[in-house]
Amino acid sequence: MAALKFGLVLPHFGQYASVEKCLEGAIKAETYGFDSVWVRDHLVFTPYDMEGTDNTHIEGLLVLSAVAAVTKNLTVGTAMTICHRNPIHLAQCFAALSRIANGRVIMGMGLGGFPHEFAAAGLPTAPAERAHLARINADLCRRLWAGERVSYQDNYYNFQDVELKPAPVSPIPIWCGGSTPAACRRVVAFGDGGGCRRESLWRLLQSAWRISGTFLKRLDAR
Repeated sequence: MAALKFGLVLPHFGQYASVEKCLEGAIKAETYGFDSVWVRDHLVFTPYDMEGTDNTHIEGLLVLSAVAAVTKNLTVGTAMTICHRNPIHLAQCFAALSRIANGRVIMGMGLGGFPHEFAAAGLPTAPAERAHLARINADLCRRLWAGERVSYQDNYYNFQDVELKPAPVSPIPIWCGGSTPAACRRVVAFGDGGGCRRESLWRLLQSAWRISGTFLKRLDAR
């Protein structure tokens, strides 16, 4: 059975966003035995209703780079990377992060919750097209990380004979984000794992209570 692991989302967005809090929090998380720390990814950040109205957003990959430089054991990851970058740039950023973190990296990849971020990057906004972009980005990143000289052309990207150096320290797992049936299919199709949406501890406990209550009722009915 796999060991249960625990991670934290760093405060790099919203009202309480702070580089100092991210670094201090990551160091304390490592000291207290947490396994990982995570950031979100946005191009044009818009808070969810529960997050207030402050649209402060400190670039997540830069935060992870800083955290990786001051920790030794914590895995650093994105929850989730949104495919608004050129895939060459995306692969390059994560390869560099892998070097800084000595391989302690997970790329979470999702479709994003806000179509306007894709529109701002000149990319299609429909969910099906965003899912296609995620698949393309995952494939191209893996090929570039593996040292392949890559050429690619479609309606979104066009490049020839691109090679990435340095490569990541070790293979970077790609976890597909989302909690829908389509997200589960993406995990099977091209993911190394899956990442669910963020939930509060109280909501998780409520869900666990409901599940356990249903299970006990079924046992009593037998």
